Amino acid sequence: SIDPIAVLSVLSGLGMKKTDKFYVQLFGESLLNDAVAITLFRSFNGFLKESHPEDAVIDVENYPDVALDFILILGGSLVTGLICGVIS
Repeated sequence: SIDPIAVLSVLSGLGMKKTDKFYVQLFGESLLNDAVAITLFRSFNGFLKESHPEDAVIDVENYPDVALDFILILGGSLVTGLICGVIS
């Protein structure tokens, strides 16, 4: 997330406003990338702590569980975001 933030800082220094379409898209893309990385980390980390604390290995047959966890978190986040967007 350092690169998009650096680019946003340079763009601000060049006079781009925070309401400009490109600025908003770059900022949103940066947030989305960070959110996906955090969600995947939490999904894998939580699964490892619960299922295999001694060897920290995820077998191929366990991928569907991790994928389901990721999809549930993603879906909940989308619903929460949509509700907050409608309210505001």
